[in-house]
Amino acid sequence: MVGVSIIATNFVDVPMGVFIGLLNIPFVLLAWALIGHRSAVRSGVGIATLSAATIYLHHMHAFTDESWLALICGGAMIAVGIGIALRHGGALDGTEVLATILASRTPYTVGQLILYINLGIFTVAGFVISWESALLSAVLFYIVVKDLVDQIAHGEAGARRARVTTARHEDVATMIAGRTGRPVLVDVHTRWYADGPGEDVWVVNFTCSRMEEATLVEDIEAVDPDANVTFSDITTLHGPMFESLATGH
Repeated sequence: MVGVSIIATNFVDVPMGVFIGLLNIPFVLLAWALIGHRSAVRSGVGIATLSAATIYLHHMHAFTDESWLALICGGAMIAVGIGIALRHGGALDGTEVLATILASRTPYTVGQLILYINLGIFTVAGFVISWESALLSAVLFYIVVKDLVDQIAHGEAGARRARVTTARHEDVATMIAGRTGRPVLVDVHTRWYADGPGEDVWVVNFTCSRMEEATLVEDIEAVDPDANVTFSDITTLHGPMFESLATGH
């Protein structure tokens, strides 16, 4: 909607910030109906702040005349703001609201959907404003903004989820719980082969910080050299059990 607002100011003598506020109203209502009241309120506050800030700051002198530097730094700041808003259930633009709704119904991420929507806007901007500006914005969005939005909105929490397949599950589970100070989950699974079920195996599941990972692997191998350990990234953590992981301790 910011891109659409920029295009609209070429035809109507109205401040861009006003267009940002007005054009985003339908998307805030859409968020109210399909996502939830709290998300809609947060998005409304974010968009209203963006609209007011744009009106107030629009006539400030540029910090630099280098277009690439302005695009990269400005794009990164935009991406950080969008990502933080999305991570906390809000949005700064109507396309983010639309992308959030579509992301829950399609295999695409929010960043990918925002990219596809904006490609259409960049194409129109090429005809209305200039192809140089449109192409610069499109390249910047693909290189900087899209991935940064996804990283902040859905990015890693600095924690790892681990699964340990071991015959000495009691010893391994006790050691891990003692090292991390957090409880672990122990399950029994059945290995399945092409000709049918096989033996039962024990799996120890736990969560750790990245800094704890290497040490824990060494400790697990010391307890059971035949254990198989796999790790995967965690995007978000909630609950008092994981408070120590937020700082990586």
